[in-house]
Amino acid sequence: MSEEKKEISHVKKMYDEACALLHKNYNHSEDMPNMKKYQLMKQENKAIMWLNQYIFDNHGVVLCEKTRIEQYEGIIAMLHSSEYLKWLSEGIVINIMYNAAKLDELYEILEDDKSKNTFKWFIQYNTILSLSNGKIAEKLVGYPTKSFKYYQMLENKIISKVQEGTYKVNDYEIESEVNLISNTWVNKQYFLKDICVPEEGDYIIEGGSFQGETTVWLASCVKEEGRVFAFEIDNTNIKTINRNIHRNHFEDRVQIINKGLWDENTVLYLDENSFSTKCLEEGSSQKMARVIQIDSYMKKNRVEKVDFIKMDIEGAELRALKGAAKTIQQFKPKLAICVYHKPDDLIEIAFYIKSLVPEYKLYLSHKCTVWSETVIFATT
Repeated sequence: MSEEKKEISHVKKMYDEACALLHKNYNHSEDMPNMKKYQLMKQENKAIMWLNQYIFDNHGVVLCEKTRIEQYEGIIAMLHSSEYLKWLSEGIVINIMYNAAKLDELYEILEDDKSKNTFKWFIQYNTILSLSNGKIAEKLVGYPTKSFKYYQMLENKIISKVQEGTYKVNDYEIESEVNLISNTWVNKQYFLKDICVPEEGDYIIEGGSFQGETTVWLASCVKEEGRVFAFEIDNTNIKTINRNIHRNHFEDRVQIINKGLWDENTVLYLDENSFSTKCLEEGSSQKMARVIQIDSYMKKNRVEKVDFIKMDIEGAELRALKGAAKTIQQFKPKLAICVYHKPDDLIEIAFYIKSLVPEYKLYLSHKCTVWSETVIFATT
């Protein structure tokens, strides 16, 4: 009896389609200096070799195995944005090689076609990016959302400048960067209509408040009966958040906590050398930062419920979710968790969430016209 033919995996098919698209449009172009044959093993080797070469040239060590990538997180954190993005996309392609079955499983359990289309974009955008650059990836697969011109038109209607660095949105004034305000208030990156939304009376945990642009939005959603527990690790950002909370009279509904979120209560190195602030277990920085479990905070402060958790904490999302395991299992809150900081995030975060609450329904969303800001939502 002949062996039954195995059906090709979803992600490898997406990968092949992306490579074919790239080959068709840029095979002989000078814009494609990194173009190579599109064989999975060659792509795998290229991804590891690229990271190895960079680390060896700049830091004198060699990354020999995929499983050791996390050991060099501190080094990777120092890459400037274009190099970080290259490492990220190549790591995602490595996952296509090693974890195709798991990615296929995730694709199957996503709840709607929009989420599956976003998943396909995520795979194909990063495949093309790993072999070329962001400009080419945007041109060939675009973003799974409305156009930049559309959002710019809305931004011009919704956001007005009060003074340098301060903007008015609806009835609120926010001191922050206009693009970050736009991501929250115009693109609505942490909002899935009729599926996963912050509501009046909700108690919300916000991991990563930056300057408070999303904190103000969340506080406006929960109204007087709700509460927002805003965790931010950067001291400079804390000052700006406080100003934003005071100018919008949200002192009674927002609690600002100057700590990071993690899977234990401890002190970590605070890395400010890269294009974002993050915590590392090992480092040379003189700055240290306190991190805390959500579970511990809930117990110590006797918080009565949690309805919504939002996290954008520069790659610490999985660790923070592990520190919130009891809270999530008890209250089954709506979740909006960023999954774009590390190559393994999409797989590991999605399946960890499902392991905590198997009845969670998962949605994948990317509402911004930039490479980042991919968010996984979970609701019961």
